[in-house]
Amino acid sequence: MDKIIPSYSDPLFSIFILILLILTVAVVSFFIGNYKDEIDKRSLMDFLRAIKVEENSSFQIDKIRFSKSLIKPLTTMADTLTLRGDYRKAISIYLYLIENLKSFYEQEPIMV
Repeated sequence: MDKIIPSYSDPLFSIFILILLILTVAVVSFFIGNYKDEIDKRSLMDFLRAIKVEENSSFQIDKIRFSKSLIKPLTTMADTLTLRGDYRKAISIYLYLIENLKSFYEQEPIMV
């Protein structure tokens, strides 16, 4: 048994190994969590893109030129459409806003 696990008489070395083990577990779990979040986000975006608004509809959000001043009105319009039960149009507005906003901090209020 002594050949498999050598005995160390230096307690500082044992503390170093313990800290190294804890840091390794923390870093691995951090990267696994980020990877799972990325997969979830990608699957959500694929789902939202799968929902299409009818082509013959007069509602075509993609033809509007995006500007920062449109965020609040479009969000209000999407909320109103959601309350009315017109979910496909509301999802297309939310998707348009999410695609055109670059920062996650700008996208977060829309996704919540």
